[in-house]
Amino acid sequence: MSVRFEIGRAIPGTDKFAEIFATKMLKQKENPDFTIPKNIFSFTQLCNSDENAQIRFSVWNKNNTMINSICTTASQLMNGSHSYDGKAGSICVFKNFKAFERPTFLDYLRAGWQISVVTAIDYTASNGNPSSSSSLHYLG
Repeated sequence: MSVRFEIGRAIPGTDKFAEIFATKMLKQKENPDFTIPKNIFSFTQLCNSDENAQIRFSVWNKNNTMINSICTTASQLMNGSHSYDGKAGSICVFKNFKAFERPTFLDYLRAGWQISVVTAIDYTASNGNPSSSSSLHYLG
């Protein structure tokens, strides 16, 4: 059986989900184990910056029919809900789920970090401009 795993976020005002990640078709045996490689999604990608928005984790067959899915929110995942029951006795478990905030440049400056800026201008002819040599020419 060939299947793919997909992560989707809810589209506000609809009952549809926008795909944010999908594996290619994988050949699976009786009890599939989807070990997804380490991925980092921004908060905007994962839930459109709304921690209470629905996130769907689903499994699809080669006919593009959803076989199984679970829905949760970023808030539930951040609060320690890492195991969910799906259809037909299936279980979805999140291992090593971490939520962190990546600091911006302004965050570093507000924290007291200092920066130094050094500039230089090359007036030699080695930069490809023959008119910028050190000799002066008078055209009169």
